[in-house]
Amino acid sequence: MTHHLKWIISGIIIVVLLVGIAALVARCTSNRRQNTTIIFYNDWAGDFTGQSMGWFQHITQERFGFTTYHLGAAEMEELFQTRRAAGDLGDLIIIGTHRLRESIHDGLLMDITHLVETSMPNYNALFPGAIARSRELFLTDEIFALPLQVSTQPATTPRLYGQVPLYGAFLRQDAYMAIGAPTIYTIENLLPILAQMQYVMPYTEAGYPTYGFSLFSGPEDNTVLNTAAAFARVYGGMDVFSSTGFIDYENHRLESFLDISGLYIRALKLYFDANQLGILDPASANQGFREVWDKFEQGSVLFSWWSWLGMDSFNTPARAAQGIGYNFIPIRGQRILYDTAINPSGPNHPDLVIAVGASSNYAEAIIDFIDWLASPEGHQTLLAGPEGLTWEMIDGAPYLTQFGLSAGVHTGNFTDIEVPNQWGGGSFSQGAWQGNTTVFTHFGREVNPATGWPFNPMLWPSATGADMPQLHWEWTGRFGSLTPLDFALDNELIFAPPAIDFTRPHDSSEIFMMRYNIRPIVESASWRMIFAGNEAEFFDIWIEMYDEVVELGWYTVFEHDRAVAEAMFAAQ
Repeated sequence: MTHHLKWIISGIIIVVLLVGIAALVARCTSNRRQNTTIIFYNDWAGDFTGQSMGWFQHITQERFGFTTYHLGAAEMEELFQTRRAAGDLGDLIIIGTHRLRESIHDGLLMDITHLVETSMPNYNALFPGAIARSRELFLTDEIFALPLQVSTQPATTPRLYGQVPLYGAFLRQDAYMAIGAPTIYTIENLLPILAQMQYVMPYTEAGYPTYGFSLFSGPEDNTVLNTAAAFARVYGGMDVFSSTGFIDYENHRLESFLDISGLYIRALKLYFDANQLGILDPASANQGFREVWDKFEQGSVLFSWWSWLGMDSFNTPARAAQGIGYNFIPIRGQRILYDTAINPSGPNHPDLVIAVGASSNYAEAIIDFIDWLASPEGHQTLLAGPEGLTWEMIDGAPYLTQFGLSAGVHTGNFTDIEVPNQWGGGSFSQGAWQGNTTVFTHFGREVNPATGWPFNPMLWPSATGADMPQLHWEWTGRFGSLTPLDFALDNELIFAPPAIDFTRPHDSSEIFMMRYNIRPIVESASWRMIFAGNEAEFFDIWIEMYDEVVELGWYTVFEHDRAVAEAMFAAQ
């Protein structure tokens, strides 16, 4: 009996020791996983850089065993070339398709074919067209990257966003109402209106000076200034095509940036006139997107071309309740308010893909992460925050919690409210996903199959009920429609050309060098024209720039682009 008891006790001790050792090994392994930091290179991040933190990092750490360090720079081309020369872009990579050929050729991206086929159930089930497109991009059976902004919606669905158009004139509504909410007939008609708004609101509530316009330069510029190209999207329905012209989807033509009666010089003249009136931010030529975002966040800029720049950065529930914030203000002389249709296989602009670095040791975890981003659960978390913290299901519908309302989830503008420690701590807005794009498109009104409601929390009962803030009801009283998007749709301002899977052919080395030489000349001349001392100088700079780029082969490049545009029209 005693002998058997000794054996039993010995066995128990051994089991306890083994369990203890296993727990220690698991804890050490867990610690190693939780201390893993992957390098995240992102063409679309602007100048954001640094270690991820907060609630989204808490999710990646718990679910995938890593946190991310974001690489960013004011000049992404320089950063890309530096890391390319070093032979290592990073672990998790988001790049434009224009960089794919050189990145694959230089061995910077991992062949993820097997992982995509065996470890991405969500991406494969939801976006088979995007998988096919990824192979078409390389003309090979191997997969080196996957398209972003993919969707299950039809290719004729406009890229609608919440309750407002994506592009348009977005003004500080409180200042606009303060001057009597005058009708805006043309974009040029904005100038005296913005001057009046700046006069009645010379400073923000925090004491910062206000400006009618504040511009920026950065990687988004493609020969022409992005903030000048935005003019075409809302006043003619055109978008930048390659680097020589605006694509006119409605009339199937390519308008040269050098057209003396075209939209580009008209946009530059708008900013020149604004500077002459004293309503253009004098720092415009020397600041990047991050600085401009900060000024919108302060409410210092009175006009924006984009719904997300102004509304997302400044509007909070507390301000909206007081009638303070940005909103869509119709321009009656607009021909078309341009919105591209959703491309289920990923948009052509910006044509971004997500990939794994060739030298990464964390490919399986990264693939699991990308597939989660492509899942309904992951996408819903990106847009609305974690279920249980910011939102919950009640009677078959998603409702924001009090924390979610305070966090501004229903406005699209996350606030700096403090997150409970068990959810990761820190600021809610700073702790969100900083990738600046998503796998699953956030445009349109795509329904989450798990909830039966749209993914976008702006379309939930929390954001469309009778308790809408004063900012909303003041707008409705002035323009008559329930929402800005209703106004744009009712007045046929939105034109959405059907989306197609069209990949532009790569430039020959000759065309590439011509573009490379032309780009800095046009960009430099554009800024000089905006800040010219008088109108004569404005046009002198234009003529000087015109002569120089024509000599460098402008029209050769333009004719090449026009042939590509015609091929795209034929595909449509």
